[in-house]
Amino acid sequence: MKRIIIIFILIYCSLGVLAALEVDKEELSEGLSQRVEFYNYQGPHSKIETRDQILGIGRFLGQEYTGVAGEKSYHGKYRIIHAIDRTILELLDADILVLENSAEVDHINNIRLILAGYLMEAYSYSMADALLLAEFITYYNAVFRGDLDYFSLKYKGIVLQHLSRENAGISARYTDWPGKSRLLIPLSEKAPEGGLGTLVTDELTDERVIEDLRSQEGMGLVPRKEITELKEREVEEAIERIEEDRERIVQQEREIEEERQEITAAREEIQQRREEMKASGGSMEEQAELAVQEKELLEREEELEQREEALEEREEVIAQEKTILEEEQQKQEERQERILQEREQIARDERTVIEETPAPKEQPTATAITPAAETVRDKVYFLHIADIAGEPLGQLLLLDSRSGKVLGTSSVNTIRNRSFQLLEDAVVVLAGRTEMGRAVRLVLLNPATLNIIQEGETDIFKDSVIAAKGVNIFAVVKQDSAWHVGLFDKDLSLVAVSAIPVDPYTSFTLSGDWLYVQNSQGDVVRLSQSSLQP
Repeated sequence: MKRIIIIFILIYCSLGVLAALEVDKEELSEGLSQRVEFYNYQGPHSKIETRDQILGIGRFLGQEYTGVAGEKSYHGKYRIIHAIDRTILELLDADILVLENSAEVDHINNIRLILAGYLMEAYSYSMADALLLAEFITYYNAVFRGDLDYFSLKYKGIVLQHLSRENAGISARYTDWPGKSRLLIPLSEKAPEGGLGTLVTDELTDERVIEDLRSQEGMGLVPRKEITELKEREVEEAIERIEEDRERIVQQEREIEEERQEITAAREEIQQRREEMKASGGSMEEQAELAVQEKELLEREEELEQREEALEEREEVIAQEKTILEEEQQKQEERQERILQEREQIARDERTVIEETPAPKEQPTATAITPAAETVRDKVYFLHIADIAGEPLGQLLLLDSRSGKVLGTSSVNTIRNRSFQLLEDAVVVLAGRTEMGRAVRLVLLNPATLNIIQEGETDIFKDSVIAAKGVNIFAVVKQDSAWHVGLFDKDLSLVAVSAIPVDPYTSFTLSGDWLYVQNSQGDVVRLSQSSLQP
């Protein structure tokens, strides 16, 4: 039994399988069978961290990782738990990214950046591979959110003890992330650590995923080509590794044969020496000397027997390695066939896209009559409201006035007070939240596309009404611990503040050159629209 164990250890060591824990990509790809749409915070922030800063959070969490159970925290906001139990061979270990109560992340892309930074630092993944894996991790954890029955079938007890139905995985809504999300990174003992071929891209391109891509505009040709090219490179590298292992095995077999020849020669030498000893005979002193020599020959024979047994063990290891390499060779040949089929399908879809693409329209001649250009006046704005963590927050929709069809949606989904104001060349809204590094500020939207033109830099009272006239915009701002009316220009720069404090919940009425408001004592007063003086 001990000999068998040694053989299997040699097999795994020789093939480089006993490496550090790495992400189990096959388990991650399970999440692709369902569509997940993340609802992120879209609004102003009081501070904005760069991409490198967010990656740095993950890199910090991945520093000095030794592959053993433990945990590491980033300023009490994010934590990695290494849930690893080497005494259990079945089921999966995991790293768990914990979003603590004070976590300020509110966009799924930033969670992915943290995960990517961690994978790069802890497991030496390339940036591209880490970002791809991070995307899979978030989908996987959203699909199986709170499903302890599923997780209990996949993970070891050391993993499950850190989870509950309330925090396992990640919610699709950012408001449920802090304190309620623990993202599992399934681990397995496989090599190599990161790099091309670490991710099981055959699972990534599951038939369901490809069909989803084919249903999109352009049939998803660009990403499908890219992943197919990646798989081709994976196969090339895998075959190169197989050939290198085969060359190594051939060299080992030569060494074994050479050593076996040495053993044979040594045994022949022993046999010849014994024949010489038999013919010598002699006195008692000579017999005693022959006895000593016989003992030495016996010891040498025992040593040769041990060397022979070791060679047999090495041959068994090599036989196992050959079997593994043949299986891997067959696997890669099958992959090549599937890749060829994918290439053929891509080529067919390319022809379909070309056939379905309408021919370019002829440019109108100088005498042609052209229809009137469609303008924003042909559109209707509607503020769609949703309850987000107890607050009624809005997203502006652009509708076709004739059909009612939605033509566009603002990326900003935190518009406050169920209102917006139309300017000459923009739509102004008050958007944002006040917790977790966010801010409530004025935002300008393009009236035709609802894309953000500009964000203000002045914090606004979260329940302030806003009013606009010409290029002037009015909102309630804080100054010297009191609330005042702020006058903003078309670029959202604060140009004036009312001389008197006002009730932060005041309404605004514009009449003539005056702005009517409610002061801090509750009295209605009027202010100059141009200077905000009484």
